[in-house]
Amino acid sequence: MAAYGRNSREWILTDIANSLYGFTTMPIYDTLGEEATDHMFNETELISCFLTVNHIKGVAERSRLGNVQHLKYLVVMDTENLTEQIEGLVKGT
Repeated sequence: MAAYGRNSREWILTDIANSLYGFTTMPIYDTLGEEATDHMFNETELISCFLTVNHIKGVAERSRLGNVQHLKYLVVMDTENLTEQIEGLVKGT
């Protein structure tokens, strides 16, 4: 599982929950760049990514292009910031 966003209460709770279930959290930082992020997603065969709204468009687009091969689930940590346009992108409409 990856966590892609700024440090927040949701990020910390996600990390704690993963630890309690014995999962490893892979933190993704903006400074890594798209190529390094895609490599990490593919190398770990990442299926789920917890992320903030500002990362949805980029991750969804790279997944659609096949740059991220195993990703199936995006979990938005800051749903209060969702717009209709972003919601449609996530739902595939």
